[in-house]
Amino acid sequence: MNEAFGIVVDMRVCDGYIEYCRFFMNVGKDVAQDTFEQLLGLYDQGRDLPLRISLVRLNELPYEILQVKYCRLDELAWNCRVITREIFKFYNLEP
Repeated sequence: MNEAFGIVVDMRVCDGYIEYCRFFMNVGKDVAQDTFEQLLGLYDQGRDLPLRISLVRLNELPYEILQVKYCRLDELAWNCRVITREIFKFYNLEP
């Protein structure tokens, strides 16, 4: 079975966090991790920031969280661009 990865975006609310966006990445683990490393944000130090992005393995429920970053809205806008670019490159430009 091939591994499936995704990047989940959560927003901080009064009760914690709610998921409101998910990028499904039907790419290998290396590509998924490389893409996540390019994203702007902070690791544990960013817990006061309003948005949380997580790299997850989607093969089983509950999803396995591999890495987490916290970011601001302007960083999330950049991150969406990076994710889209990397998925496009994988499917259209990589042999």
